[in-house]
Amino acid sequence: MTKQGVSYSGRLPFHQACASIVLTPPLNFLMHNSHLIRPLLSTSLDLKSSSGYDKKEDFLIRWPNQHTTSEANIVFVDPKWSDLEETIMYFEKYPELAKRIARNQRKMFVERGNVEVAAEVCYWRALIRGWSQVARYDEEDWRDADGGVGMRWETFMLKGTMDKTAV
Repeated sequence: MTKQGVSYSGRLPFHQACASIVLTPPLNFLMHNSHLIRPLLSTSLDLKSSSGYDKKEDFLIRWPNQHTTSEANIVFVDPKWSDLEETIMYFEKYPELAKRIARNQRKMFVERGNVEVAAEVCYWRALIRGWSQVARYDEEDWRDADGGVGMRWETFMLKGTMDKTAV
């Protein structure tokens, strides 16, 4: 069986930004970009086994629209992962289909500007600024050589030090 991984919701946008196909059980959570997800059900593929998970009412309420292979940008497998291996083998047999779904995903989430580098940097800046409003620290411990307090996050990340003279 092909190596597999499990992702939590916080990493999904980064997977969506990649030019790779995402195989996952139907999502049980909503995110700011959930309305952009165009699922293809593994049960709609020509697989030997079928669990019939797409007939469950709770699934249909959360994801009422299933999409064709030409418009899908993610593939939902059985919630118990029972058809994962067979789904992977299907896409290995039909790599152009997998590439199309991956391209659809990248187009929807990156090329249309829904996930981009600037948005990610903005998120981290807002997170750190928010943290700085509630964090307690002694300002004297963070004073730099010029008498200012701290430095830009990007500068610290690149240099790995609070020393402004470090190269």
